[in-house]
Amino acid sequence: MNNSSQDHIILPTAIVLVRDVSGGYRLGRALLDSCSQVNFITDELSQTLMLPRRKHNIEIQGIVKSSTNIKYTTSTNIKSQVTGFELPLTLCITSHIAYQPEPEIDTSSWDIPSNIVLADNQFYKSKKIDLLLGTESFFSLLSVGQIKLGDSLPILQITLLGWVVSGRYRASSNTLNTKCLLACEESIDSRLEKLWQIEEVTSKADMWTREQHSCEKLYNNTVTRSPNGRIVVKLPFKDDPACLGESYTTALRRFSAQERRLLRSPNLRTQYVEFMDEYERLGHMQPGSTTTKLRVVFDAFCQTTTQTSFNDIQMVGPIIQSELVVLLLQFRLHRFALTAEIVKMYRQVLVSEEHRMFQYILWRSSPNQEIQTFQLNTVTYGMEAAPYLAVRSLHHLADQHASQFVVGANVVKSSFYVDDLLCGDDSRTDLSRIKQEVTELLKLGGLDLAKWHSNHKRFRGEHSVKDLISIPQ
Repeated sequence: MNNSSQDHIILPTAIVLVRDVSGGYRLGRALLDSCSQVNFITDELSQTLMLPRRKHNIEIQGIVKSSTNIKYTTSTNIKSQVTGFELPLTLCITSHIAYQPEPEIDTSSWDIPSNIVLADNQFYKSKKIDLLLGTESFFSLLSVGQIKLGDSLPILQITLLGWVVSGRYRASSNTLNTKCLLACEESIDSRLEKLWQIEEVTSKADMWTREQHSCEKLYNNTVTRSPNGRIVVKLPFKDDPACLGESYTTALRRFSAQERRLLRSPNLRTQYVEFMDEYERLGHMQPGSTTTKLRVVFDAFCQTTTQTSFNDIQMVGPIIQSELVVLLLQFRLHRFALTAEIVKMYRQVLVSEEHRMFQYILWRSSPNQEIQTFQLNTVTYGMEAAPYLAVRSLHHLADQHASQFVVGANVVKSSFYVDDLLCGDDSRTDLSRIKQEVTELLKLGGLDLAKWHSNHKRFRGEHSVKDLISIPQ
């Protein structure tokens, strides 16, 4: 690439929603690269999302015949913050994706239209890249529409992720900045060094961010119990909810479109209506006011008229459960295995009445009925804070009853991966105590366990279908 000392190249970036292992979404910065034959995700983001990885040896060829070996791939979905468009992807896991505009670009003189939504409104800042979307993804995302900002300035291109900024621009600096993309793997030496560091006995530093500490403090100060024992939480707002605009029009348009799709698929519609009827029958939602200005739909990433979504103003909270690999290793240590699942875990945690006004949806079970506004009374799947609130409530319940259920409380805090129980013991007597105490403890919070299974027939549920290797009883 031969640039003058004043010419620079901006590559298109976008902030996207990336689905984690539990079905929630987290923000990631994606680089759109039409020259790459594969998609990439950084190892850091992959581990944060707890995505399952598969062994898959791939040699990636670069310029001047340089190459790097990719050992693992994973799969997930990305979703647009702007249009709701969702795209399933297979991604190669790499330690680093090298591209940042450096130094920070001065865009103060650029005439970027105020009425467009940028896919990455901080494209000019030097920030790490989490994903690289290759050729197939790149052209799936393109839309018709382009704006030229002027001579010696980049262009704006409309995509399903919003408007991206890309192209050559001339800066006032005489510094030469040559950019290239590189997916690199760590050397054997650096991996060995990490292994030694893992073996060292040191005190673990506090890895929580200031926001995560604030979220934890808010939870501890506001969590309560209902008369029947259920956990009641407040939503962890980091910004004033007054910044939300109106979303009724968007919700109505989306509901009408969804209803039309369901009418074309009778079987799917029947299941959908049954699900929503159960939601109301269990008291997880109820008719709400139609005059409240603040409304959101199940898609909490949907932007309101102020270009702010419900998830934009929530604290995500820290990850407080053990990593899946640790749980699986722990699970395999015992002679007898025991698994179960919490029934509708998120929906067993109540949201305080003062915050239910932020969880409004539109629903009717038949086109012959009037569309009603319902409020959701429980922690809602799809909220940024939902995984934290659900898991934290599980731990809170265990802490409150630890003296009564010593074994059960320890298992609840150490052997759940979201709503899945993975535990075991070498003694059938102790395994029986685990099952009894965990069941009784969770019932105090309105939580029921189902789908029991074990490699010992005594602990299996009636309708268990899991395939665990049985051992002599």
